Amino acid sequence: ILLGKSVIIDHGYTIVPRFRTISVYAHLSSIAEGILPGVTVKKGQVIGLAGNTGTSSGALKNNKGAHLHWEIHFEDTTGKYFLGENIPLEILKNNIDLLFDK
Repeated sequence: ILLGKSVIIDHGYTIVPRFRTISVYAHLSSIAEGILPGVTVKKGQVIGLAGNTGTSSGALKNNKGAHLHWEIHFEDTTGKYFLGENIPLEILKNNIDLLFDK
């Protein structure tokens, strides 16, 4: 799998009204104990550690180093959007603030 060790979190409709929000954390070196499909995670909880798994770089064991591949998707009845795509700026900014707890 290209994402390697990864965690996908379904935030439901709590981030952006009318959009189901899903965040992806990939290329992890490890996934924290107890992080399993269907488990609820809490704000501030460690879900894994940055790594270099899943990519050809990681598979070849080069020295590019650990990193985090992060994505956020917003889904509604019209399709799937990535961070900021077709979402009005004011709605996006307010909800990114919720995600990162400024």
